[in-house]
Amino acid sequence: MKKMGVMRWLAAALTAATLVSASPVTAFAAGTTAQQVGEDTIKGNTEGMDQEGETKVTTDGTKTTETASYKSKDGLTTVKTVKVTDAATKTETTTITTTTVGEGTTVSEETVVVAKTNEDGTYEVSSKTISSTSKGKKTTVAQALTDTEYNENGYVVGETSVVTDKKQAATIVVKKAGQAQNNLSTTKKKPTSATFNGVGNSTDALVKISDVNVDGKTYAVTAIKKNAMRENITAKTLVIDSKVTSIGANAFRDCSSLSEVKINASNLKPNKLGKNSLAGISSSAEIKLTFDGNVTLDRKTMKKYMNGLKKALGKKAYNSLKAQGKLVVNGINLKNVPTNGSYTDKDKDASENSVPKPEDASQNGVSANTSADK
Repeated sequence: MKKMGVMRWLAAALTAATLVSASPVTAFAAGTTAQQVGEDTIKGNTEGMDQEGETKVTTDGTKTTETASYKSKDGLTTVKTVKVTDAATKTETTTITTTTVGEGTTVSEETVVVAKTNEDGTYEVSSKTISSTSKGKKTTVAQALTDTEYNENGYVVGETSVVTDKKQAATIVVKKAGQAQNNLSTTKKKPTSATFNGVGNSTDALVKISDVNVDGKTYAVTAIKKNAMRENITAKTLVIDSKVTSIGANAFRDCSSLSEVKINASNLKPNKLGKNSLAGISSSAEIKLTFDGNVTLDRKTMKKYMNGLKKALGKKAYNSLKAQGKLVVNGINLKNVPTNGSYTDKDKDASENSVPKPEDASQNGVSANTSADK
């Protein structure tokens, strides 16, 4: 059997992992403990290979170290494994170093997998793989990071994977129990700014788009790709975090079950609400645009956000939801707000308690320093 590379094995294992639901499945055998993860990882990356010599075992206090070497049948690939089990901290660290030599090309991979059992019986697994390819004088490097959370029964309840290609662009997949999967990507020019590309085959009702943290690094989701979730019929609630600066055209078009939309628009300008990005959602959907801090929208800015929502929903749907009192911007229900964007305290949405109401809004929603916009 042909040996499967470390990064490819990890990708296959993680693809097999399904978040805990009616029929949970794990990347490892059901009931696997954190202390068995290293053993399963080694088996997955040395299958079909011959072990060279015996496994060397040493003990130092609460730590046990097992070292072994393997070679492929064609002699081109070697693997060295080091597994350190610490009984005191219930942590197992496995390091796998793989080297494959071809005609003029050498591929080296090093993977470190850390599995830790928590006091409540749950456990976490993090893995980091660095792969380098040398051809002549040129060397390219790719990297894969994965953080996985398991419950006490060994089922996956949370998983984040980041694969950085040779051009240093990253593909990110985020899975959390009860939430739709987030498929994200970055570019070489903006390595920490991610674009939301959709939810793949996920059928969860809640879609939450927010920052991603893995291996001490934060990826801010700043953009939503056009057509990202077009015609998704399972999403019911959409929550968009404050780092998003643009929503692409048709991003959520014809998501017919989408009945609740919460957008933190602190960094989202009105003209960045993509055309038809919310067209075709539920005809009774509630849409709320909120802002961080004590924000006052003057009449002119309110008008821009109203026009932005009209562009995103389509004129007919916008007018219908507005008449139903389903559109709220910065705590102001748009039901009685005219097209010029002027509003008063009576337009405050009664259900919106977390958003501060506009200051000096007794006349038309214009604060003292913006009265020139009347």
